[in-house]
Amino acid sequence: MTANLNGHSTTYTVPGSVTIKSVTSGLVTALNNFSYANLTKVQAFAHGDRIELQSIDTNKTGSQVTLSVSNSTPSGPLTTFITASGPNFLDTIAWGYTTYQISGNPAATNTMNIVVTKTNNATVSLSVTNTAFRTCLVSPSNFSTPSTTAPPYRAPMELSPKILQSGGPTLVQFRLRARSTGIGLSQITANITCPGMTPNPAGIDFLNDNLGDLKPRAHLYITAGTSNLSFAFPFATTNLANGYHELAAVVYEGSHVHTQARAAQNIRIQNTALSATLNTLVGGSNSALEATLQFSVTPNTNTISKMNCSAPAAHSEPSPTNRLPHSPLPPRIWESDCIRSMPS
Repeated sequence: MTANLNGHSTTYTVPGSVTIKSVTSGLVTALNNFSYANLTKVQAFAHGDRIELQSIDTNKTGSQVTLSVSNSTPSGPLTTFITASGPNFLDTIAWGYTTYQISGNPAATNTMNIVVTKTNNATVSLSVTNTAFRTCLVSPSNFSTPSTTAPPYRAPMELSPKILQSGGPTLVQFRLRARSTGIGLSQITANITCPGMTPNPAGIDFLNDNLGDLKPRAHLYITAGTSNLSFAFPFATTNLANGYHELAAVVYEGSHVHTQARAAQNIRIQNTALSATLNTLVGGSNSALEATLQFSVTPNTNTISKMNCSAPAAHSEPSPTNRLPHSPLPPRIWESDCIRSMPS
């Protein structure tokens, strides 16, 4: 099996007498090899017979991370296969964010400062000064107000504040969120300081509280089996009655899903040499309604001492007065005819 992630290839040789789960685990180990993962910037996680791939390359979107696989064998037919979910990774629809909690009793002159470093290392600063005793400093309007030394907050920093909960003037929890999706903008950092109050987290923090949701993803699927299978199997017909039967072959894909398909063939079983021919005595294939139908049964041997014939039985039809308006008549359901012969 060969996998090419982000332009770098690695090969895994499937050993003998293994399961698809163990093959998946072995391939994950190869993909997470330090030297290889350092090139691809991709992490691999096993889920049964499926491998989840997560890109940690903050400089590339999912569509820029390529993925391809191939299968080969030195001899004989292929029996283990690797399939990719697509030619590249899928981008996330999640925004990166970080959650802050500020506690304390703000005085009339307390100030909250935030310094944001964008992905191009440019910084933007914003300060909000309390104008009244015990007033919440955190609000979307405060964050949207430009400072005297910086351009408007929203546009250059691509952030959006959102208050999650407020415990009055002494406690507030809010979230800073990137205004675009993906892992790239999660590299924006924020540093909040507010003398006289306590911010949590303190210091420089990335917008990656939900880092697991920001990584572009793809999947690899491991299956086993063959596309053409010839085999023979014992079939004891003596356990089945003489007559027609349906023989069905059920196949399933070599994964944990076991998606099934089937092919059916009608067969006729005759466990003895006895047989008989049923013919009408008069009328051929057509007969008058008022006539009495007569049949002749001719066995293939003259050593017959007893012969039983079963007549077809039909379910009765409801009378027109008992049927619902416009309801169709039920179809006739006939029992199968059979002839049982016993040798003398």
